[in-house]
Amino acid sequence: MPAAIRFGISMDVFWELNPKYMYMYQEEYLREKEEQVRMLDAAAYYQGLYVRMAIASCFSKRGKYPNRPLSMEPKEEPMSGEEKFRLWALEFNKRFEER
Repeated sequence: MPAAIRFGISMDVFWELNPKYMYMYQEEYLREKEEQVRMLDAAAYYQGLYVRMAIASCFSKRGKYPNRPLSMEPKEEPMSGEEKFRLWALEFNKRFEER
């Protein structure tokens, strides 16, 4: 009974519940808890990043604290294969021009 309460099962449902379904509730409960742990871990990671940036901005002129949250910063688009090849060809040709 205490486990059923922990899983969020009401008493009325518990008494009519097949044990097989109880395990389904348990699995979902454990999955939710694992997701919460992952979210807390990510939040702690980002908090550490902000603290590191704040300390770096105090002791170094190159260290800058972000003006807005990191999640709101524009994302860099991955380069296409054509763009990568074009940059490679430019660099390759530049070597011949230097000689």
